[in-house]
Amino acid sequence: WSSGVALDNDGNVYMTGGDLNSLYTWVTKFAPNGNIIWQRQLDRYSSGEAIVFANNYLYIMMSDLDDIPLSGNILVAKMSTSGSLVSLWSFDDNSGDIPQGFSITVDELDNVYYTGIQNNSSNLFDIIVGKLNTNTSYLDWKILIARSNLITIS
Repeated sequence: WSSGVALDNDGNVYMTGGDLNSLYTWVTKFAPNGNIIWQRQLDRYSSGEAIVFANNYLYIMMSDLDDIPLSGNILVAKMSTSGSLVSLWSFDDNSGDIPQGFSITVDELDNVYYTGIQNNSSNLFDIIVGKLNTNTSYLDWKILIARSNLITIS
């Protein structure tokens, strides 16, 4: 399946997703005319959820599905536009409350901002939002918005 698409400054298209048979995240690069330039598989047992082109790199958010010791984490990969893996960050291990990332954006300092959900002890989903400092590889901050605190707007 495909779940994210990004465009670079040259008009190349990048797509990410997952494969139910192998449980790998993949990233594909297409030329502006639609021809496939390359396809790469990333971390086993993960699904690519979102992709963004920023600061001349690709950032791919993945939900870790089962890989030990990273089980229950959000993964972010930084790739070159030639398809080489530059960095991989794992974060948001919540002691059994398995998170799933949905969206990312990157600022000019390479800080990654993300949103997602995580299962809570009541088997309901809470919202998470945070900032990953890629220079230190640590989360600068993370906020959990409990489902019970959500306001219904009608």
